[in-house]
Amino acid sequence: MLLLVPLALSACKSDGGSETSASDNGPIISTSRTSPLALDAFFVESFGPFEDTARALIEQAPRYLRQQIDWYKDLNNNGVYDAGTEARLSTYSLKSAGIHYAHAAGLSGAGQIIAFTDSGFLLGHETLAGKTIWQSTGVGVSDHGTAVASVATGNSGYMVGVAPGADVAFGSFATFETRADATRLAHRLGAVAQNNSWGFVGASATRSTYDAVFSSAASQDYLRALRTYSQEGVVIFAASNDEQDVQADLMAALPLFEPTLEAGWLAVINGAADLVGDDVVGATRVSSACLEAAAWCLAAEGAWTAASSDASNDYGFWVGTSFAAPTVAGAMALLGEAFPNLTPHDLRIRLLATADNEFAGFNATGEVELAEGFSHAISDEWGHGFLDVKAALLPIGETTATMADGSTYNVEQPLVVEGSATGDAVARALQGVSLVASDALQANFSIPATNLVARRDRQPIIEGLARRWLVGQDHSCCGLEQFYQDTLLIAGSGGDMSIGLMLPSDPAQAGNFGMVVGRTFHNGSAEISFDMSLGHDNGQLLPKWYSGEGSTIMAAEVSLAAPIAPLTQIGISAALGGRISGSGDQAGSATFNSASAALTQRSIFGARDRLSFTLGLPVAVSRGHAAVTLPVATRSGKAEYQSIDVDLAPQGRELRIGIEYHYPLGTGAEMLVSAVHAENFGNISGDSSRGVFVGFRSRF
Repeated sequence: MLLLVPLALSACKSDGGSETSASDNGPIISTSRTSPLALDAFFVESFGPFEDTARALIEQAPRYLRQQIDWYKDLNNNGVYDAGTEARLSTYSLKSAGIHYAHAAGLSGAGQIIAFTDSGFLLGHETLAGKTIWQSTGVGVSDHGTAVASVATGNSGYMVGVAPGADVAFGSFATFETRADATRLAHRLGAVAQNNSWGFVGASATRSTYDAVFSSAASQDYLRALRTYSQEGVVIFAASNDEQDVQADLMAALPLFEPTLEAGWLAVINGAADLVGDDVVGATRVSSACLEAAAWCLAAEGAWTAASSDASNDYGFWVGTSFAAPTVAGAMALLGEAFPNLTPHDLRIRLLATADNEFAGFNATGEVELAEGFSHAISDEWGHGFLDVKAALLPIGETTATMADGSTYNVEQPLVVEGSATGDAVARALQGVSLVASDALQANFSIPATNLVARRDRQPIIEGLARRWLVGQDHSCCGLEQFYQDTLLIAGSGGDMSIGLMLPSDPAQAGNFGMVVGRTFHNGSAEISFDMSLGHDNGQLLPKWYSGEGSTIMAAEVSLAAPIAPLTQIGISAALGGRISGSGDQAGSATFNSASAALTQRSIFGARDRLSFTLGLPVAVSRGHAAVTLPVATRSGKAEYQSIDVDLAPQGRELRIGIEYHYPLGTGAEMLVSAVHAENFGNISGDSSRGVFVGFRSRF
């Protein structure tokens, strides 16, 4: 027996000034309104720069605020809100789905096509102005289709849809023949999604219903068209509006009977989200549940102020799954613009993988493996959860860059840690360079390379000097052992010869070590010392790249100490060094130097005290280059490997000025008062550090 099933549009409309309107399916709706940018081919990995703009759109822009709506379902059709039996709902469809973040970042769905199979469209409506429009056979004019299209792609002075920059393809759902034509048009155009805000009345997802609906030659032809389109594009169907349904709608759940459709299929239910800020913390379902379609189903708010066909500038209030579905279709277009390297099937997975399912009332009944090793929880009621465009546009899982040698680099780790002798040289060289990385679902992101440059933690200047003094180390800012930072010198001497080992002061820094050999020459009361050293800096003096473990350094120092008066002495030292090897392809070459001068006056207030004025240039690269080859985002929209040259010499050389007073307190004990100021601290232009230290030490 042939089962004849009439069509149903899943929606309700209220004209702008009206409190109620007739609905073709479901109770009357009452409303009260609270108030009437373009990217490159790689998307951003953080919305931090767009937070203020997104907040301004959602809190101040009239076109957005029109979707902030208070409404209720008039369950008994009496035209009056009954507090005891009818829930008042407050929705903000653009906010609950995070669409304002996409718009703030410049996304509009430009370059994407959304296909619509519906009852008709007013082509001259102002929300469609400027779009390229394609049509298949049998397309007429109606309120419903006009409203649906405006939700997904509308753009006028009065309202903005989800993807206002997307183009549209219109088809009719009047017959199986027109549905097939509309679907083939979507396939020919490469539409990112085909929106279907309709269903068969009373057609639940059972085998008998499926067999009856698709028993004719025309219906089989439509089914073939769906199979063909869904191999590349994504078919979106609105679920039933009946909250009491115990079985899913046939078209929303069609992959149950046609499994090959699932990879290109989405079902959408309608919910009212409870928001705290941008977070969905709870929800009220105002349509059927996902039920058998849960594995490919998600929720969105389907309450919109949208276009109508009464006039080119006419609008009304609409609610239903018919308007939740095009919200998802518009989201597909936004993602298609952001990730041109992904297929519509990939975009579908992103929407499901990032659907918000952490709100109260989501009770997981299973999970779906969306990609190898990547699963997402689902519930029979809410499917994967609420549409979250913001989350879908951000990296999912581990984000890595494929380097020129084929290795992968996890961008959650620093690409490079600046060395103390280079200051911010690497960050300056990478300014304006965008690194291309891919997340676990193969979406490409453009990450400012400077975001991946880390500075070493810098102690305030006085803390570093105090620590060295308290453990009996040379208090000089610029001695040879500073070439091997965070080491302790263990030295021995025999006559004028000396030898020492520089061992890690912290066991966790086992890569820092060195050896120094010296000779001192005496000329009366003056001394000249020569020291040679060889060691490893573990990436502290020079940059430590993601694939390297530091540099081997050789350095030499000459020091002169001579009296210029009976109680006055001058000390001068200078050191030169260079990298002789380094691990990693980015090692490059570097030479560096340091210098210091001190004027010391003895017996100021006591027989053995001394007052010193010091001037120093801590270790800094004087000449050096490194190179790193990175996958870089280009204007053409492709990732290209580019070699970035890094001038390792700092732009601002650190200069230290200090005054120190040593006072002996007795046998083996002494006190120090020190005041130091550093300009361009850490060899970074404009930074400074200063402090005063009072210390005591005693030897037993």
